[in-house]
Amino acid sequence: MKRISTMNKTRMGKTPGFFLKITALIAVSASIMLTTSSCAIWNWFMGRTSDEEVEEMDKDISGLGKRTTRYENSLDQFGVMLEAYDLQKIKIQSKPIKNQTAEKGLPEDIRTIVETSINKVTRQITLIPYDPMYYTAEVTTGGKIDRTLPDIVIDGGLAEFDKDMIEKQRELKMEAKVKEGDFGSKYDQDGGAGYQAKSGISRLGLDLHLLNYATQAAIAGKQTSNTVNIRKTQLGWSIGYYFQGCGLAFEYQLKKQQGLHSAIRLLVEMSIIELLGKYYDIPYWRCIEGSQPDQAMITRITEEFNDASDAQQNGYLKEYLFLHGYEGFDRHTREFDSNETKSLDEAKTKLGATNKTDLFVKLWLTVPIEEAKKRVKEARRAAEQQLAVQLENQKKARLEAMKQAEEAQRKAQADALAAQKTATQPVAAQPTTVVAPAKTTTPPPASSKEKPVGIGAADEF
Repeated sequence: MKRISTMNKTRMGKTPGFFLKITALIAVSASIMLTTSSCAIWNWFMGRTSDEEVEEMDKDISGLGKRTTRYENSLDQFGVMLEAYDLQKIKIQSKPIKNQTAEKGLPEDIRTIVETSINKVTRQITLIPYDPMYYTAEVTTGGKIDRTLPDIVIDGGLAEFDKDMIEKQRELKMEAKVKEGDFGSKYDQDGGAGYQAKSGISRLGLDLHLLNYATQAAIAGKQTSNTVNIRKTQLGWSIGYYFQGCGLAFEYQLKKQQGLHSAIRLLVEMSIIELLGKYYDIPYWRCIEGSQPDQAMITRITEEFNDASDAQQNGYLKEYLFLHGYEGFDRHTREFDSNETKSLDEAKTKLGATNKTDLFVKLWLTVPIEEAKKRVKEARRAAEQQLAVQLENQKKARLEAMKQAEEAQRKAQADALAAQKTATQPVAAQPTTVVAPAKTTTPPPASSKEKPVGIGAADEF
């Protein structure tokens, strides 16, 4: 009994401390539960993303802007050249320009890049997009489309891709290690540095040519075959030092690779300028900075001019003399009068030409773009005004002729009506002497009828 009593006293002595610990534990648990029950803390534990964080991420997005390529201005200048050379407008379409190589890393179809490049010309060229699925769907669902058909079509593809044609690598390493006791050193030491450089070149080729849309036949001599080199480089260096097994090392590497799709875009834009330049027969290289003249094209133009008749040669010369600012040439005739011949000789002397062919080639190569563009616009404006005057005069003459015709018709109708009235008017009856019949004793029958005398049908009454 004494032992039990002692144990009870011991338990009773520990009871207040025990309850104190329980109370503290409950309080801490309650505070944790209250703290974690708030939305912010709960979201932090759950790793949720707030709208404010999304807005901050949007603000950090960089690199947005208009895409301007190396040949952007060249394409626009090519359109200016078309206006300056006074060439007609054409409608052009591109077929799918697909990857014809075995390289899977190339885009499957670059028609979109081709169409964008064509549309950058902006002058004298109308792009007809190629989308048969859209057209078929619209027609099937009741859409009414008045299609505009192209004059020429671009066809071709990515014809070659030589990956890693050339690869070079340079590497240099230097390291020094000193152990304890070497050269009087009391510690282990180790240090070194290194250098590494790599480079490589791949080549991509694009072939394009023109088709006549109506016949689907290739246009002879109107094709391009151009390539672009795609480079990649890698540069790295490192340095490190260790003392008694502990130390620090630093390594740096920089890899650069020209964008494949950017290279394709540049290749397409340059090829479009060349292809359309050959189609229009103009010195397209003038709008490409740093480009060399196309000697094959110059030779062909020279031969074609030599093969032309005298009348055709005179017509070409008058056109290009006009573009160069020479006045007094009648471009509607194919012969030179005395004054025009004198101006022609002056142009030969000024340009140092020996004959008509030499003069034509020099005129063709050196057309002043901006001045010729202004002259062409002024000539077109004058021609439009002259045409408007002619149309107005023709309209007035047509209205006057219609008025005279209407008056003549009214007069003819009046004359015809008068003649008809004269022909159908009744003639006045001549007076006649009526002799009374002899009287008889027999009265006339009661059923007899008396008929008046006159012209025309007799009406009974």
